[in-house]
Amino acid sequence: MFDPADRVPEARKRAVLESGVPPGGIAAPPGVEPEAVGDEREEAEGLRAAIAYDRASPGPAIPHRILGPPMKE
Repeated sequence: MFDPADRVPEARKRAVLESGVPPGGIAAPPGVEPEAVGDEREEAEGLRAAIAYDRASPGPAIPHRILGPPMKE
C-alpha cells in the first residue's frame, strides 16, 4: 500500500530525476528482487516476457513508492 510519508520533497525528486541517480538506502518492495538467476537464455526469455507484459499493460498497477501515483495527462 502506498504510504504518503514515503514521498520525498519535490526538490529532491527533481534532483533525482535530473541526475538519474536514485537515493541510496531504499529497499526494493517485496516481489521486485529476483529469487534466482538462470542461464543467459532463461534470463533473455524472462526479459522478453516482461517486455511483452509491460506493453500489454494498461498502466501502472501500483503507485511508485517515492514518486507517488502517475500524473494524469
